[in-house]
Amino acid sequence: MRSTRSSLAPISLALIVVGLLSGGACWAAGSDSAAGEAGGMFRWRPFLGPFHSLVLHYPIGFLTMAFLLEIRSLRDVSVERRRITRLVIWLSLLSGLASAGLGILRAGGGGYDPKAVSLHRWFGLSIPVSTLMALFAQSVSFRTPGHRGWLWTYRGLLTVTLGLLVTGSHLGGNLTHGSHYLTQHAPPFVKTLLEEDSEGLSPEAHPSPSPASGTAASAHEALRSKCIRCHGPEKQKGNYRLDQAESARRGGESGKAAIKPGDPFSSELVRLIFLPRSHEDAMPPEGKEALTPDEIATVIRWIQEGAIFPDDPPYDKK
Repeated sequence: MRSTRSSLAPISLALIVVGLLSGGACWAAGSDSAAGEAGGMFRWRPFLGPFHSLVLHYPIGFLTMAFLLEIRSLRDVSVERRRITRLVIWLSLLSGLASAGLGILRAGGGGYDPKAVSLHRWFGLSIPVSTLMALFAQSVSFRTPGHRGWLWTYRGLLTVTLGLLVTGSHLGGNLTHGSHYLTQHAPPFVKTLLEEDSEGLSPEAHPSPSPASGTAASAHEALRSKCIRCHGPEKQKGNYRLDQAESARRGGESGKAAIKPGDPFSSELVRLIFLPRSHEDAMPPEGKEALTPDEIATVIRWIQEGAIFPDDPPYDKK
């Protein structure tokens, strides 16, 4: 009876942590909504959400370390190593819960494909659950060394958890960098093997029917390389999508027309491109590769000529 209670202790503590983190996430989200209505209160969601990108590295490191320690234990059983492994898994669980809570806050800010976010969320939440199950199996295996079934159950769960972690991390990377970020610079034969065809504003995939196709193709390439990662099919920062003609011209959260064909200097897109790099509204934002002067000139000339997209007819000046 005492052994059973000891085995259940990790679950009880983990459930308390889950409750605290969930409550904290809900409180932060509620405070953020209230701040939006009041107009003067501090908004917690935009502040805490970005820390997800920092915290998520801890469960990856801790769980990988635990897995490697367990591999070592296959040949050299050590009581001390078991205790260290248990501590490392606990750290993985706690940091994983913190990462999941911050991830919920970050996703709540919008700007991502809902289906991709939902899939990443389910994997992200399954990782702490699987880690908790591995901890429980490990605890039982320590107290019943004669039953090797629990030991191999624990090792199996640890392996499954690592697999979930790798998959969930990859899905998160897709949200941040796009689904082709691992293969965009791969050799041609690798892209052919994986059927990595060009998408979005790529001029090779969608040649422009316009007589000014050279300018349009160059502008599309500049926008594709510098802007589509955050304003494309998988991620729409500020609710702005730049790979489709209608949404690209309409604009995002600001309500201002992003692209006015024939009038580049009344286009919000051009204004944001010309903002100082330190400005919070500058596009691309500070830390991202900016458009070169030649690329900016090409985009301006493209808008002046009608801002032709691959999926619409040439602009007719009248």
